[in-house]
Amino acid sequence: FSMVGMGAVVTHNVPPHGLVVGNPAHLVGWVCQCGHPLERFSGALPAGARPLRCDRCARTYRADASGLRPE
Repeated sequence: FSMVGMGAVVTHNVPPHGLVVGNPAHLVGWVCQCGHPLERFSGALPAGARPLRCDRCARTYRADASGLRPE
């Protein structure tokens, strides 16, 4: 359920639900399983941070060491 921006050059694994863009691709946010953006940020989302909720489908996600996981 990761999303890669058009023209991005992926050189590393993309975390679950990660949104990457650029050359080389870098993480800029998170996306829901339905494809709706959850949040954009300028750094990594720390494990144990507040849950993220999708405005479109109401799914919730929590960060862990490898990315986002559904709650």
